[in-house]
This record gives sequence, structure tokens and C-alpha cells, in this order.
Amino acid sequence: ERKRETEQPFFTAKNQQKPPGLQVGLQDGDHESGDSQDSCSLLPSLQDREGQIMPSILQKMLDAQSKQLLAQFHSSILELKKEIHGIGDRMAHLETKVEKQVTTHNSLVTKIQQIELHLSTHDTKLADLEGLSRRNNLRLRGMPESVAVGGLQALATGIFQTICPAKMLLLDCIHGVAKARAAPASVPKDILFRAHYHHIKEEILRASRNAKSLTEAYKDLQFLQIFLKLH
Repeated sequence: ERKRETEQPFFTAKNQQKPPGLQVGLQDGDHESGDSQDSCSLLPSLQDREGQIMPSILQKMLDAQSKQLLAQFHSSILELKKEIHGIGDRMAHLETKVEKQVTTHNSLVTKIQQIELHLSTHDTKLADLEGLSRRNNLRLRGMPESVAVGGLQALATGIFQTICPAKMLLLDCIHGVAKARAAPASVPKDILFRAHYHHIKEEILRASRNAKSLTEAYKDLQFLQIFLKLH
């Protein structure tokens, strides 16, 4: 019990006083709070300055970027203009070539048409020559112009039967032949006919050489052999 009485609590009311160091710290804290108040008072002025500086910097950056973009656009437009001019020149060159090709094509078409006409004329002449050069063909000269084309077959058959009465005559074709340009108008056209058999043609030629075999109506007729002139 004595011990309990003699023992005093560790902290007493007197002992609850702040130590000097702690008091000093609190005093220092009081000074720090004063400094913070001063710094807080400076913030609005800094913010005002930053608010004035930032728009000018951004404006300068925007101006620089705009100038750069405009320069790029200008160079791109110049390149496009050059390319367009180059394409225009190439198109003009191609159009000139196409015009030349069209002119050449038209000239070739005209020449082809002329060649086709010449070939057609030559084919006709060649067919005439082939018809004249056939070994069974004979030319009858002196036929009156009054004889119609439809009556040539009957008239020629009558003449041949008069010349060769005992022979069986068979004619494949008979038609008139155009006169030569130098021939007088009074000269009648020649008649071309083709005998079906070669020996009949030869007999007609032999009989035509005998004037007695021809009647008065056919005495002016001439039977001509057709020869092909080879080059």
C-alpha cells in the first residue's frame, strides 16, 4: 500500500506542459503557415500570366502550322498542274497519231476498194478469156443484128443442121460477144457458141469451108476458130 501511495502517475498535470522543442516546432509551423499563405497569394498572378502567355504561343504554333500546310498545298497543286499539262500534251500527241491513223486507214480502204474493182474487172476479163479459149468454142461472125437474143439458139441450130444434117448437134451455150471499139457500126456482133462434143465443132468448121454447103441466106456467115494467145 505504501508503494501505491508513494508511486505517482507518470504524467501529472504539471508534467503535461509542452517540451521546448515541441513548442519551437509549433512556432516554426506557424511560420510555415505564413509562407504557404504568401505562396497561395502568388498563384493567381502566375495563373494570369500563364493565361496570357499560352494563347499567344498556341497562336504562333497555329500560324506556323498553317503556313506549312499552305506551302505543302501550294507545292502539291504545282505538281498536279505539271502532271495535268503533261497529260494534256500526251493526249494531244495521241490525238495527232489517231488522226494520222484514221487518214491512213481511209486511204487504205479507198485503195482496197479500187483493188477490189480492178480484181472484179480482171475476173470478168479472165472469165471471158477462159470462155474464148475453150477448145469446143466457135465464133460465128455475120449474124444479122435483127436476130433477138432469145432466137439465137434456134437460128444457130438451124444453121448447123444445114451444114451438117446427119449429125446430132448439142450446144452447151450460145451468146453474143461485144464488138471491138474500132469496129464500124455496120458490122454485126459476133456470136459465141460451145459445142458439147469436140468432133462436132471440127466437122462444123470443115463444112463451113465448103461454100456449097451454105445456102444463100447463110453465105455471108463466117465460122472462126478461137485461139488463146499465151504470154
